[in-house]
Amino acid sequence: MSRDRIIAGRVVSGIGKAAAFTQLEWVRGQCREKLGFEPYPGTLNLEITEGDAALLEGLWQKGCLELVPPMDGFCTGKVMRVRVGDIRGAILLPEASVRVHGDRIIEVLAPVRLKDALGLKEGDGLSLSVWVAEPREEGALKVETVIFDLDGTLIDSTDAYFRLVEMTLDHLGFPGVKRERILQASDNGDFDWNLVLPPDLPTEKTHIIKKEAWAYVRGIYPAVFEETVRLFPGVVQVIEGIAATGMRMGIVTSTPRVNMAHKIHLLRESGIEHHFGALVTADDTPRKKPEPDPLIACIRSLGSPAEKSLYVGDTRSDIRAGKAAGMKTAAVLTGFDPYDALIREDPDLILDSVVDLPEKLDVPATQVYR
Repeated sequence: MSRDRIIAGRVVSGIGKAAAFTQLEWVRGQCREKLGFEPYPGTLNLEITEGDAALLEGLWQKGCLELVPPMDGFCTGKVMRVRVGDIRGAILLPEASVRVHGDRIIEVLAPVRLKDALGLKEGDGLSLSVWVAEPREEGALKVETVIFDLDGTLIDSTDAYFRLVEMTLDHLGFPGVKRERILQASDNGDFDWNLVLPPDLPTEKTHIIKKEAWAYVRGIYPAVFEETVRLFPGVVQVIEGIAATGMRMGIVTSTPRVNMAHKIHLLRESGIEHHFGALVTADDTPRKKPEPDPLIACIRSLGSPAEKSLYVGDTRSDIRAGKAAGMKTAAVLTGFDPYDALIREDPDLILDSVVDLPEKLDVPATQVYR
């Protein structure tokens, strides 16, 4: 379960040090991976009440992530996902040694300059919504079967999809769009070109342009995936470990079967493809996720009951499909949808990545992970 907490305050001036930190490559990359957006340079400073400062102190223990530097010489930071109206963002808490504000001044990251986006000036009031997961019953999940989504869950392909859209818009001669807009266009496993094409296109041309866009994507798809897509770190060890317990495993993906060759070879070359007893693609059932059909087809092929199966995915569509199929669900924060979107679907687990999955599964004492 989850609920909304409101933090309110007024806009105040900062000292301008956050811009450099937020534009460090490792900070931008980890924000993209863990929060679902790249931060606009700098932060918005908000002065909050003592009561909200105390509330926030407790919330850091429930919903924060760490930004960890890749080398010595940089400071760590914590981030907590928030929403500012319809804009996703995060509160940034720098390492104590470099903190320049007191407890009542918080710094807010966002993919846009919030003052411009919301028309704010110094002294204006502003409220942030913080989604906090309520504690569940303690104990590991008792399942016999684990089914995985592919993109954003086992393979790191999110940046490849961004590049496909960005390259296609450039090829068509249209201006680029923010990745936030690309995420909106990618909802539920389909892609809505209307959300990234210029809004003033004549209606009669839009259909032709979409066909050209898809044709170009099909042409560059193999090269882009070959160049950029890899297994997430630790996936091989996780899959081998689950296989060692005797649990069944499968894959359910929204990828059309014709494109699977550009992805499945990663599992084959790493020596783990044979551990998956079933593979269901977008072409194998009449309806795709978030409908339950692909997941039901997968567990039937594996001979597994839904109530003893777990579906692991990175999007709202994955969690909805798993619930509709009667399965337990786990959301990972390595793909398209950020924490605040996933927590609203109330999955059984939210994990930073699949690497954290084994410790959440109830494995008999005689079965040990490698």
